[in-house]
Amino acid sequence: MERKEELNEILFGRVRNRIDLIGKVVKINGNFVCLDIPQFKGNMEYPIDLIEFINGENPFDERPNGA
Repeated sequence: MERKEELNEILFGRVRNRIDLIGKVVKINGNFVCLDIPQFKGNMEYPIDLIEFINGENPFDERPNGA
């Protein structure tokens, strides 16, 4: 059975071994994660084992924490 998850909160993910590929998690479908990466048009899909989920604040926010 294929797993699909609806996201109720905003999550961010980073592609392992690629510090420059960070994006908003659009959907998780089975063993794949769809990321909205600002440097690319559209969404990029990666295997879930290659994604490191980032909890907390927006990694694109330029303000320091607490500001």
